[in-house]
Amino acid sequence: RGGAAIDVPDDLTTSPDLVAGLLQRIADEAPSEEHRRVLDALAMSRVTTRGLVRHLFDSQRADELFDWLRTRSFVEQLADGLCPHDLARDVLEGELRRTDPDAYAQLHRSIRQYLLDRPTLDTTTKVQDVIHLHRGSSMMTGYWDWATFGTVEATALRPGDHDHSSRSRRST
Repeated sequence: RGGAAIDVPDDLTTSPDLVAGLLQRIADEAPSEEHRRVLDALAMSRVTTRGLVRHLFDSQRADELFDWLRTRSFVEQLADGLCPHDLARDVLEGELRRTDPDAYAQLHRSIRQYLLDRPTLDTTTKVQDVIHLHRGSSMMTGYWDWATFGTVEATALRPGDHDHSSRSRRST
């Protein structure tokens, strides 16, 4: 907005100074270890809800942690929860995965369990959330266009769709 455009690299591993600067700025805003861990959860989840924070932080402070997340400049409030800016997400998640793979794996399992056990979550959202959680897996990266993930919805074939698909097969 009014300033010079920032050239953001496609692969953050090629810009360690940028990553270190962003990580320090984000991490410095965390007043406690619990705040730092809720940032990690925010980075891993497609959308972070108050319920997820309560599940992950068995403490009286879960509501406080969620409200604190809401005030971060790199966090967007969506209809169904909180979502970090993609660059903040990548930096936070990458740092946790690199520096503490055991904590990363444990948090990943806890988030997945919460998503799978959540009865009020509709099936489409649940599938999107679980796929998003596994987006770094080599099994998933080739199948999804992450830039458009969640913007396309699969529906049942309609009468006109069948005719089009039959013509396409015959012409090849």
